[in-house]
Amino acid sequence: MLGVGGMDMMALREDKASVDAEIERLKRLVALGGCLPCPDHRLMPGAKFELVQYYAEEIKKIL
Repeated sequence: MLGVGGMDMMALREDKASVDAEIERLKRLVALGGCLPCPDHRLMPGAKFELVQYYAEEIKKIL
């Protein structure tokens, strides 16, 4: 079974430490296989584009 989503998008409104913590949480799901952790739908107002870019680059490292 494949899954897409599951990311807490609030991290994209905070800072890199919040994004790193969210990636740590998602590593377990990725390790199970069949999970593509990403925002489920549109980004929330207040999401910082530089954090979206950072998330995209960092999540590629564990996929």
